[in-house]
Amino acid sequence: MGALCSCCCRLVPSVEIVEQYGTWIPPSDDVAKANTKVFRSHHDTFSVSGTRTADMSEFGEGHTLYFYFLKWFSFIFALLFLITGLPSLVVNVLGNYYEEIGPELIAMGNLGSFHDIQAAAMIANATVGASDIEFEEATVAFFRNNDTNAEPLHLLGSSSIKKEDAQLAVSILDLIGWAEVAACYDNTTHKNMTSCLRIGDEQWLCVSYDRAVVYFAATLLVIRSQERVAKQVNVSTVTIADYSIRVTNLPRNAKSEEVREFFERYGEVLMTELVKTDCELISCAKEKKDAVQQFNQAKAIVQKKAMANPKGHVWRRYVQQLPEWENKVGNCLSRMEEFLSTRQQAEVVCAFVTLKEEDQKLTILDNYPNSFGRRLFMRKTKRFRGQHRLKIRQATEPTDIFWENLQFSAFYRFKRKAITTLIKYTALLIGFVLVNVATSMKRGGNTLDQEMCDSVCEYDEDLAIDEQLSRTYRSCWKSTSMDCTPAEKSCFACYCEKVILNVGTDLGTPEQNYCKDYISSFALRTVSQFIAVSAVVLINLTLTTLAVKLSSFERHHTRISEERSLAHKLFLSQFLNTVISYLVATTYVPRLRSFVEGTAVDGFLFVGVYVDTTPSWYQEVGRSLTITMVTQCGVRLLRVGAKYVAFKWKFWWRSSSLTQAQMDDCYVGPEFDLAPRYGELLNLVFVTMLFGSGMPILYFVSAASFFLQYWAEKAEILKLSRRPSAYGPDLARMAANLLPWATLWHLAFSMWSFSFYKTARSPFVSEESHKHVEWFLNLFYWIFSAGDGSEFDVKDCANRILQRNSAHHLVALIVVGMCLILKITMSTWIAALRELAAFLGIIKDTDGDATEATGYPAFSIAVRSRLLVGPTSYAIKTNPKYMYAMANTRGWNTMERRPQPSSSPKIKSAPIPEASMLI
Repeated sequence: MGALCSCCCRLVPSVEIVEQYGTWIPPSDDVAKANTKVFRSHHDTFSVSGTRTADMSEFGEGHTLYFYFLKWFSFIFALLFLITGLPSLVVNVLGNYYEEIGPELIAMGNLGSFHDIQAAAMIANATVGASDIEFEEATVAFFRNNDTNAEPLHLLGSSSIKKEDAQLAVSILDLIGWAEVAACYDNTTHKNMTSCLRIGDEQWLCVSYDRAVVYFAATLLVIRSQERVAKQVNVSTVTIADYSIRVTNLPRNAKSEEVREFFERYGEVLMTELVKTDCELISCAKEKKDAVQQFNQAKAIVQKKAMANPKGHVWRRYVQQLPEWENKVGNCLSRMEEFLSTRQQAEVVCAFVTLKEEDQKLTILDNYPNSFGRRLFMRKTKRFRGQHRLKIRQATEPTDIFWENLQFSAFYRFKRKAITTLIKYTALLIGFVLVNVATSMKRGGNTLDQEMCDSVCEYDEDLAIDEQLSRTYRSCWKSTSMDCTPAEKSCFACYCEKVILNVGTDLGTPEQNYCKDYISSFALRTVSQFIAVSAVVLINLTLTTLAVKLSSFERHHTRISEERSLAHKLFLSQFLNTVISYLVATTYVPRLRSFVEGTAVDGFLFVGVYVDTTPSWYQEVGRSLTITMVTQCGVRLLRVGAKYVAFKWKFWWRSSSLTQAQMDDCYVGPEFDLAPRYGELLNLVFVTMLFGSGMPILYFVSAASFFLQYWAEKAEILKLSRRPSAYGPDLARMAANLLPWATLWHLAFSMWSFSFYKTARSPFVSEESHKHVEWFLNLFYWIFSAGDGSEFDVKDCANRILQRNSAHHLVALIVVGMCLILKITMSTWIAALRELAAFLGIIKDTDGDATEATGYPAFSIAVRSRLLVGPTSYAIKTNPKYMYAMANTRGWNTMERRPQPSSSPKIKSAPIPEASMLI
């Protein structure tokens, strides 16, 4: 009997649920189509193949410039691949270093002659049983002390190319002549200004070059073209911002009427929107919105269960959720009413003033200076209330504004940005440590070459080994005893690795039992390669999520400002984590290694073994980077496909929606955010330019990636995504201003990688220049030297970068570096001079974002003729992002109001909740 009563207490009659909450009304497809029409109207207007890039101006300057960015760089990298990448790739393929098939076959490392009998014998005798670092140092010493370029590269038939000339021509093609450099010439007949390759005995292939680096010139052209396109888009697209200004430095108790009267001296003012300290009110409204949606969903579940069993019962646990959400909504309403009751006394932050004519806005901007000096001496007749010096700027788009953040001052946001910067670099430091640990897991044991092993170790092809010798080999493995020779220390690993390759890792034979300890080490190194790649991917995903939260924490006033900060953080984190951290983790830097010796992190940090861009470096690091870049490009394309599948899946199952909000969501595609895309593309550009000279296939990968991404994302925005918010050109400008810096990375790596192969000093380098280079390299001596001076020979390094195949890169590096540094310093001086000139009245002192008169019609005419794009007011209640959150929710019937089903299927639109008293 007690169990029956307990069961009854857990049930609620369906009749009571219907009486209290009503019956469940299925969400309507027609209402969803009407509610979401504004978000997907462009799906039926544009076609993917018939829409030009210029036609993307429908979505604002930011999105138009983004697709131009994709289009331009697909062409730039295709041009780079044809001019420099393809010849370099062909020359690399003619090399004979690598025997295994892999991406390194088309890398610069394949130009080596490691499998030459004499070279192999020299390195084998010097490094059998040596550590990875000793092996790499011996390899570098061999290439730096021997004329490895003397061996010809064989073409079809009997023709051949001298390796030195081929590499020299490729290096000049890589540069495309920053100065009039003599590439190579015959002593009697061939002069400078031309790169000549000798084919056979008689013919000469000459490659001429220009005076400009393709990439650097292209980036400057992109910046200029970007400004031109932004101006064209701004002229062709009419928005409310073209008639509006933003006014700051208003008194805290300013009234809308007096602001209107103050600016009516310049023309008719249509709207004046005061912004007050409403951060807590807006946050509460958003919280209320979420609570209302949760209440509606929980109510629909209970109603549907009651409808399914009208004479039965519903479990109480479903009903108990409704009072909880009711109370939460009620609390939010109470707090909102409290905020609204005191809002009249709230401080004014700024105002948005919309005028009738565009010329009136420009007149106001002309009359109110932006320079501090001219504002300081502003006449009282121009001051608000005779004392407040107003600061007036061009207004941004209404959809670009974060209303809840406008009350926060620049100093407050600076403090938050300082906190996020500290967190960002702490996260990057943690990522750097994890990349080093993952790399150290890959670095186990000595460098093994089976040909060397077979020449010094005493076992036959059947893996037979003397019992006494087997014990010696095993005891000497990882031993520091001086009684063991280098060969004896390595032969246990040589023997066991051959057992694994020939037999496998399943224990059972005497040989496998003998190698039991080594098999564990071998398995760890094999699995650790996957762990290392996974660690980098996981860290990048974590940094991406962190960057989004940090950018939101900084309280930006506009969405474009937040997106710019996010794109910068994503690019910096991905580039540093994927490239710089990995390079440091795999490079042997004596000074850094000495810092951690004997500490708890010894063996985990700075465990790199590569002292130069040796063929082994391309085989491990170059291969990993190439595969990573190809994978990332594929993931970006697959992500678009995944979004399409997810949207179609959601749309297919829309009949399972419980509320109208859920049904509406099934008709609306995902957001098209620009910041993550810019961050990823900048990383792609910088990685390609950094390693393109040594791995020319990256030019083709980037060209294909930009081309495919252009079409995939064009289809995404036109046919899948919801209508994006309008962006200004700021994000595109930020990306364009970063692009020239990739040239420095490219020239530095090209100079070092080409000079790995020894050639004569450039005939255009004087002794004085050599001394200057030595002096500069001495500044970095302490980094690459552990203290005894044997690790870093300054003179040899200076000779290296002044070789015929690298000196021109050094000249270009200096020129580009000086240009970029001059640009940074001059921009500061120019800004100061402009401030002074504006103060003296020499130049016009207006907002830099303001444009000249474009001949737009009056605001009312633009609205009636539907020429105006986007919102028609700066009121927060008309902003789609805040509209529902600001709806008046007094009375539960306004939580979700829908028309009752009727015989007439014609429904124009869903009713909009009554506006709040907030606006």
